Amino acid sequence: MSDVIEGRNAVLEALRSGMRLEGVTIAEGLRHDQGIEEIRRLAAEASIPVRSAAREKLDRLSARG
Repeated sequence: MSDVIEGRNAVLEALRSGMRLEGVTIAEGLRHDQGIEEIRRLAAEASIPVRSAAREKLDRLSARG
């Protein structure tokens, strides 16, 4: 399994630093605030795919639950 970065701020910092990510997954129904929009923009600029997933699926995959 590949490494996973969890959390909005951690993902933002990874993208800002130029870290190459395989993809970004955002919870469905999440309020689109400035942070989420920046994640989407930075990922698009770096040609990193952004997908949506149900919160329950993300919770199952999360080390933090």
